[in-house]
Amino acid sequence: MNAVTELSTRATPSALRPVIDAACARIAPTWPLDRFIAVNPYWGHLERPIASAAAHIAALAGSPMLMPRSWYREQWQAGRIKKADLQAAIDAAGAACTVDELVLHLNAHPALPARLPLAPDLVDAHRDTSHHMSWRDYITHHLSQCCAAYFDQGQAAWGPQRDGGLYASWRRQSEHDFGPAMLMGYHGFSQRLRKLPADPVALIDAAADALRVPAHACEAYFTALLMSINGWSSWCAYQRWQARLAQRDDDHIVHMLAIRLAWEWLLHDDYPEASVAQGLATAWRNADRVVAHAQAAQSRDWLWHAALEHAYQGPVTKGLMAGTPKPHDVETTPAVQAVFCIDVRSEVLRRHLEALSPRIQTIGFAGFFGFPIESVRPGDVRGAALCPVLLSPGHRVLEHAAGRPDVEARFARVADLGAAQLSRVTEELARRVSAPRRGFGRGAGEAVAVWNPCPGGVAQAEGVLELTAGCLGEDLPHRFLTVEKKGLFGRLFRG
Repeated sequence: MNAVTELSTRATPSALRPVIDAACARIAPTWPLDRFIAVNPYWGHLERPIASAAAHIAALAGSPMLMPRSWYREQWQAGRIKKADLQAAIDAAGAACTVDELVLHLNAHPALPARLPLAPDLVDAHRDTSHHMSWRDYITHHLSQCCAAYFDQGQAAWGPQRDGGLYASWRRQSEHDFGPAMLMGYHGFSQRLRKLPADPVALIDAAADALRVPAHACEAYFTALLMSINGWSSWCAYQRWQARLAQRDDDHIVHMLAIRLAWEWLLHDDYPEASVAQGLATAWRNADRVVAHAQAAQSRDWLWHAALEHAYQGPVTKGLMAGTPKPHDVETTPAVQAVFCIDVRSEVLRRHLEALSPRIQTIGFAGFFGFPIESVRPGDVRGAALCPVLLSPGHRVLEHAAGRPDVEARFARVADLGAAQLSRVTEELARRVSAPRRGFGRGAGEAVAVWNPCPGGVAQAEGVLELTAGCLGEDLPHRFLTVEKKGLFGRLFRG
């Protein structure tokens, strides 16, 4: 199974390199499910005031941060927002309006400008999208299948060749893709694809020039392209984040930008009647003006949002102050004192525990304890980071079975053979499982993932072995014979 390795495009010179880096930095990373954390999607706009960040994302991705104006009207009519809250919001912002003007504003028609167009939007304007798939949807589906196959970590029985990185893999896969011709009517797609530059940065340079995107708008345009496939762009941003934690670098996100820009160029070539280059040049020449318009259009909506927050904060603040111990209160030693990790998931437990008795006290503490380590359990192929995901482990801890040389020997054998054996079983399954009823789901791009070859380690291989037995019958690799349910490994590796 080919592993995804870190990529670098730094060897390719480009005048657009600072613009490429700036656009890629706008994308917030997303973590895998086994280490998932909530990430602010506006991470890449931290240097901007919130209203400015919201206006940029509304103009580039069509994603408003605020609730619809009708929702704020409902809050006003329900009495959740009062005139005093509106006046407090006006005073805090130094806004030149009155409370009555804000109330009248609720009935005004929203005037948020439309999202800046990309090539699929310009082409779809000349197509019947009520009866045919839009190019925007097709590109999203196409790229998602490509990335699912490329970034697969062992769920699929087979995957694409990863030599040359994501962009090269996409070109190889797409050369044999009949979807553009059959579903979208793009004939000659493979021939046009072969003419694209082989290097992702060279593609970005050539495509930006061919599409006549104004130089001052390139960063915003590139950001919009990445946000049009934001889920996978965020995954690529995560690859870069992890590499930089280890003082390395990774350019998968640059490859993603190149792929998305390649699609813009391909549509430009196949739909001359859409005047893609001219449309992009005209629209993106005024990108800064569109952002400014979006921010101005929402200025009073932000006052309504500030008033809503003011209305919410008042009772909460009073409730917190009411619970503050008075100076004359006699402090007593609690009967129970429990320490919890500072985490929103612990808050529910703490609140209910303290409600049982006034003599129960809970304390919040950083449960990380300041030791960024990687723990490798006996027999595991790789370890697990026992620290916040924003940190990189500084030490590796290997678990051993002290005083049990027989178990130690088994662990050592498992560690030596684990990765190689799992890889061999994967290849064996891919070769032998050919029946139609088992073929569905074998590729990463399919709707169903059939199995996972326990990437965490051989200690978790029991489920894989059971599936292996079902697929291969009695003709199993001779080392995989029995699994002892009560033991950690039993007779997993025999002879």
